[in-house]
Amino acid sequence: MSEAAKKDERDNEPAFTLTRSEIKQLMREAAAEALALARKPPDKWVDVETAAEHFGVSGQTIRNWIMAGAPAAKPGRDYKVQLEPFNEWVEAHRPGMKLKRVK
Repeated sequence: MSEAAKKDERDNEPAFTLTRSEIKQLMREAAAEALALARKPPDKWVDVETAAEHFGVSGQTIRNWIMAGAPAAKPGRDYKVQLEPFNEWVEAHRPGMKLKRVK
């Protein structure tokens, strides 16, 4: 076999192989993850005042955090936030804050 033919043969070989049982396991894991995501309720959007009550701060503080880069949307005149992503931002960017979480 020529050197070029050997090179072509190596190029066509897969980088790795999976057994049938490994593929089935990966498919089961992917399906379980997709199902878990589908069952998770979507984060609802709340206004600035509701977010302020939730976090125990003023509405102006929420607006200041939004201006500083906290995740928010402005579909009309006022901002809307999703509490979970907003909370993650506050925890990451304001580590010393002790937030009062009102349920």
